[in-house]
Amino acid sequence: MKKLITIMLVALVPLITMAQKRSKKTTDNKTESKVNYEFMTIKGLVSIPLEYKKQIQKDISSSEMTMTDGIGSEATEHAQKIRYEFFRVTLDFGNQATKEEKNLSYKLSNSLHSMTDAVNMLANYGWDFVGSDIWSEDNTTYYHYYMIKK
Repeated sequence: MKKLITIMLVALVPLITMAQKRSKKTTDNKTESKVNYEFMTIKGLVSIPLEYKKQIQKDISSSEMTMTDGIGSEATEHAQKIRYEFFRVTLDFGNQATKEEKNLSYKLSNSLHSMTDAVNMLANYGWDFVGSDIWSEDNTTYYHYYMIKK
């Protein structure tokens, strides 16, 4: 019996010590990937205040433009809406915005007149258009344009 236990212990010692050995970790196996993308959202809001809706209808009904002038009633209505609409745009760089991006946001948001202006101006700074979401509620239209910089 003693011989059997001794043989088992001798056979098990290498197995037990092998299970406890740790492999050496090298830094060569680690690969660090840095993200080279920056994302931004252009948020736009176009609204026609309720008090101007009646004025728009009044202007359209009193308009003397006819189809022979080359401008239809839809174009007249659209022109009147543009006259009274409120437009606001903000550039959202997230929490990681640099000082340069904050200055760009302030500079551009005060000089833009449409969402198209915003996309075109940011294209000059290296931003690419990715996609958009547009929805309307009552007399307000909301725009979210997504941009990426590589």
